[in-house]
Amino acid sequence: MPVTQVALASGYTSLRRFNAAFAERYRLNPTQLRRSGPAAPADAPLRLAYRPPYDVAAMCVFLLKRQISSIECALPDAAFPGIGRTFGIDAGGTRYTGWLLARFDVRRCHLALQLSDSLRDVLPLVIRRVRHAFDLDADPLSINQVLHASFPDGDGLRVPGALDGFELAVRAVLGQQVTVAGARTLGQRLVNQFGEAIDTPWP
Repeated sequence: MPVTQVALASGYTSLRRFNAAFAERYRLNPTQLRRSGPAAPADAPLRLAYRPPYDVAAMCVFLLKRQISSIECALPDAAFPGIGRTFGIDAGGTRYTGWLLARFDVRRCHLALQLSDSLRDVLPLVIRRVRHAFDLDADPLSINQVLHASFPDGDGLRVPGALDGFELAVRAVLGQQVTVAGARTLGQRLVNQFGEAIDTPWP
């Protein structure tokens, strides 16, 4: 990615401020640092950290039970479980669509995130949505103080969110009317009828 795009994706409003912060931290400007080390692979994932404990199995089971095919794909890898998703987001009057892969690395306590090039321009927004969807910013110690009164074995439970507020509302309404399986069936019908086809790296 060009340095200007990296600066914007990192949340800086100007390249000058990004360069100044970079030089203060590393005593090199971004271009110098890029030249001094090996290039990262183009498909290297972002690493979104979380504070342990995190009950990854419970989160993945929740998502698997509600998976809607063609927009979601469970990744049942024992070492790096997660989910693949198609995704759309509006920003600055433009609609961006693409896919993302989110895999848990339990040993390192982070979520490895890969996404299509079509979403690179809205990377900060995507990261924010992913952190919310997987409840990565939760404070497990505060949660456990409350949960342990009723759920002694509830270490690491998180509240699953969604990548899109409208999608969350639709799923909530459907889930209140019927069973989880029934809501999944109705959601699948909505996607089949109104969904937008997006090419993904999974079948």
